[in-house]
Amino acid sequence: MMQPRQGLKEGLSGRRTQLLYVSLGLLLLVVLGLLAFSPNVPKVTFGAQTMVTGGLFILICAVGLVAAVAPGRLRGVGHEAKRSPGVVGHHPDCPEFSGHVLRVYGRALCAGCTGLALGAILAILGGFLCFFGGFSVGDPSMVFFTGALLVALGLIQHFIDMGSPLFHLVLNIVFVFGAFMLTASLRSLGASFYVEAYLLASVVFWVAARIRVSQEEHVRMCSRCPEPCPDGFR
Repeated sequence: MMQPRQGLKEGLSGRRTQLLYVSLGLLLLVVLGLLAFSPNVPKVTFGAQTMVTGGLFILICAVGLVAAVAPGRLRGVGHEAKRSPGVVGHHPDCPEFSGHVLRVYGRALCAGCTGLALGAILAILGGFLCFFGGFSVGDPSMVFFTGALLVALGLIQHFIDMGSPLFHLVLNIVFVFGAFMLTASLRSLGASFYVEAYLLASVVFWVAARIRVSQEEHVRMCSRCPEPCPDGFR
C-alpha cells in the first residue's frame, strides 16, 4: 500500500514543478510582448545588430540540436540515452510511453527530441535566410503573435497531451520554430537590442524549461506504476 501512495506524492510534486516552469516561461512570453510593442523601451541599435542577434540565435539552436540528437555530448541536459533491451527511443518499452515514441521504418525515436531537432534545423535555416540573406517575414506583428502562440503550445504540451507521438513531434517542431518567428519579427520591427537580448535569454530558459517539464513528466508517468522496472524514471 505504501508504494502507490509514494508514487502519487511524487506525481503531484512533479506536476507542481511543471506548473512552475511553464508559468515562468509564459510570463517571460507576456513580458516579451509588452517590451516588443512598448514605446518606452530605450532604443539601442547598432550596425551589426542583425548579425549579432541572428548569430547568437543560430548558436542557441545549434546547441539545442546537439542536445536533441547526441545528448551524451552535453552535460546536464538530463536525457542521456539509455541502453537496455527494455528501452526504446530512450524511454522504457512500456505502453505508458507509447505517446512519446515515434516509429519510423521500424526504428524507434523519441518524438520530443526528434521534434526539437527538426525544429532546430528549420530555425537555423530560417535564421541564415533572415539574418544573413536579407529575407523578410511579412507582417511582423502577425508573425510575432503567431510565434508566441507556437512557443506557448510547446511549453504547455504535456498538459494537452493526446497520447499521440505525431502530436508530440509537431508541438516540439513548432515550439522551436515559434522562437525563430519571434526573433525574426523583432528584426522586422526594428526592436531595441535590449529586447532582442531579453528574447535570446528567454529562448534559453524556454528550452531548459521544456527539458525539465519533460523530465518531470517521465517521473510522473513512472511513479503511477506499481510494477518494478529497472528502466523506469524515478
